[in-house]
Amino acid sequence: MQIKEVELQSGMTRANIRFYESQGLLNPQRGDNGYRMYSQNDIETLQRIKLLRTLRVSLEDIKAIHMGDLVLETVLQTHMERLSIERQALAQAQRVCQKLQDDHVCYQTLDAGYYLNLLENPTQENPLEGDTLPHIFAPWRRLFARGLDMSVYGWVITMVAILVFGLNLANTGTGWSILKTVLSVGAMFAIEPLLLKYWGTTLGKWVLGLSVTHEEGGRLTWQQGWNRLIGVSTYGQGWYIPLVDWWRNYASYRTYERGESLPWEEDSCLVVKPWDARRVLGYLAITGAMFGMTFLAASTVGVSGGDGNMTVAEFAENYNEMCAYYDASGYTMDEFGVLQKDPVPSNGVVIDWGVSDVVPVFTFEEEDGYLTKVGFEAVVDHDMIVRGYVDARILAMLAFVGPQKGGTFLNGDINDAMERLAENPFDRVDEFTLRGVTIRSEVDYEGYNLMDNNQLWADVDAEQQWCNMAFTMVK
Repeated sequence: MQIKEVELQSGMTRANIRFYESQGLLNPQRGDNGYRMYSQNDIETLQRIKLLRTLRVSLEDIKAIHMGDLVLETVLQTHMERLSIERQALAQAQRVCQKLQDDHVCYQTLDAGYYLNLLENPTQENPLEGDTLPHIFAPWRRLFARGLDMSVYGWVITMVAILVFGLNLANTGTGWSILKTVLSVGAMFAIEPLLLKYWGTTLGKWVLGLSVTHEEGGRLTWQQGWNRLIGVSTYGQGWYIPLVDWWRNYASYRTYERGESLPWEEDSCLVVKPWDARRVLGYLAITGAMFGMTFLAASTVGVSGGDGNMTVAEFAENYNEMCAYYDASGYTMDEFGVLQKDPVPSNGVVIDWGVSDVVPVFTFEEEDGYLTKVGFEAVVDHDMIVRGYVDARILAMLAFVGPQKGGTFLNGDINDAMERLAENPFDRVDEFTLRGVTIRSEVDYEGYNLMDNNQLWADVDAEQQWCNMAFTMVK
């Protein structure tokens, strides 16, 4: 028979039965499904234990009788002597109660100290109340295990978004955080019940030495794992709603402190392995690996791959992809390599600040149908402020040089080149080689002053203002 029937026949709680089993007083067999199977002899043993504990025989004496180290008659004789002492204490309590009645005391004027000196009031306790296994607490392990599980789900979703959809983490905001949380919860509900069914644990629980079993000792079914997850998400995590989740975490912690069972653990048991400092190292290693791989993916997306050969149309496609990835809106390149200014929204407002808005004109040279040279020119005349066309230079470099072979680890060479192009856009001549491509910037201007913010401002006293820029990349 299973433990529910044992509870009914013995009149004991499940916690009592498990405790007596841990003390070696019961030894149930295990079924093929891993569940404990109790016999009629186990019921009779529990009845004997209940009788002796109700008579207030100590658990140590009962274990000694069960193992044959003591004889019941001898134990009872010693126990009767203890009961006689207790009876005297009860008689004293009765006398104090009688004195309270004789003194006609009332609650508001009761001199408790006087009567406490006569008697320390003994309490009547349930002798079975303490016969339970220690309460499994481990709140911090559980919190960090759940956090690691959610981090893993979120990491997988982030990697897919980066590698498949070209997500740029630098341009994400609250919307992405909400979407990632929703998708992570969905992934958790799809995966965790299966993990609990077949392995009895999750990655986070395994790292921190936790596992979950059915109350009979076997693995949870898929439905039990699902129901448990519903309870955890509702009562323990508040469905991961900001602030609500921390409030539910605290409420669950307080429930633990009171020694009460949590709602989602009515049909399951938590198994906690001994603590080992290596668990911290494992936790940090997994967290560090996820961070490192995310950084690697974010550093390489969009600028790697390919054999370096491309047509004008492919260059334009790369250019537009880089615009979208870096959120550099304003211009779109058509398949012929011509930049087209994005239309202003119908509800948009255009303000003329006197800043140069000359659209760079790209030129191309090909050999056997593939690009060998890409460049653009921008000629500015009589504008109050001239910008350095840094975005156009960087986007063009990423579109043309990024797919070339010979990059360094984590595209460090590309990152260095981006910084170089952005740092001094108005250097008269700047030339360097990157992945077999010679990149050259030439700037010439008159009637402008170079400001600290890397912009040219017109000199109002100058007779003329002009600026010519040329940017070329040659394989």
